[in-house]
Amino acid sequence: SSGAMGWPMARNLARHRASHSAGSPPLLLWNRTTSKAEKLAQELGEEKARVAQSPGEIAIQCDVIITSLSSDEAVKSMYQQFAAALEAGIYLSTQRSSQLILRS
Repeated sequence: SSGAMGWPMARNLARHRASHSAGSPPLLLWNRTTSKAEKLAQELGEEKARVAQSPGEIAIQCDVIITSLSSDEAVKSMYQQFAAALEAGIYLSTQRSSQLILRS
């Protein structure tokens, strides 16, 4: 949630969602460097975003997961963590350099 693409996407999504979906729960954020996710959550405020404890928490709590990851290895690792926690869901990757097809 806190890289060159992930930070602005998460910030914009949280702001848009808060202004259009009154009463919706906060956006869940996660980053391998927890302090980066915490910084964004603090910027947005607790009504718009909060930091998840793990990718598994995101998989369990969210209907839609959007990622912005740096490599095929990061995509595979993250998806495996989601798959371990999920029974069903939607996965959208913004990975632009990867041709990896993910299957559960």
